[in-house]
Amino acid sequence: MRSASDRHLVAIGGGGGVSQLLRGAEPYFARRTDVLAVTDTGRSTGTARAIGDIPAPGDLRNTLASLAAEPDGLLARLIQHRLVAPTVPALDGMAFGNLLIAALTQLGGDFADAVATVSWMLDCQAEVLPVSNVSTQLCATLADGRTVERELEVRGLNKPPIRQLFLNPPAAATPAVVMAIAQADLV
Repeated sequence: MRSASDRHLVAIGGGGGVSQLLRGAEPYFARRTDVLAVTDTGRSTGTARAIGDIPAPGDLRNTLASLAAEPDGLLARLIQHRLVAPTVPALDGMAFGNLLIAALTQLGGDFADAVATVSWMLDCQAEVLPVSNVSTQLCATLADGRTVERELEVRGLNKPPIRQLFLNPPAAATPAVVMAIAQADLV
């Protein structure tokens, strides 16, 4: 078995639990990577997606802030800060980090590069990768034949069972994600 200085752990998913798992695994894995979905359509994330025509930044933003070298530091708190703008409804409740990722994507033309820039700014203690660079929607065909689009509707309550899930448009994983999974000692 390889030593901790050579091992690579890849976690797939977001949320606070994965961030804590990656922090706790630091003594055992020299390289730690989190791969996150980009189909969220929540309010702040959905607005940022529309503004920047980008994949969903929200789960990435949360994970980046959680894995920052100083998760309670000013920059991590700024990334998580939600604007209070009651006179501008589209921005009221918007997470600043979502706008930053959208702006960096517009500047550089690449969503994954924008996420990497925020990771660098926060001195993240693990690698954070969007699963895809495509602004795609999670969709489902229901048992009654209807199709619903957008993550909120797909996971909504009081609807027939899901027969099939798909992405529209189809979205491939980034080469960095494929390589990380292929090189991982544990996924």
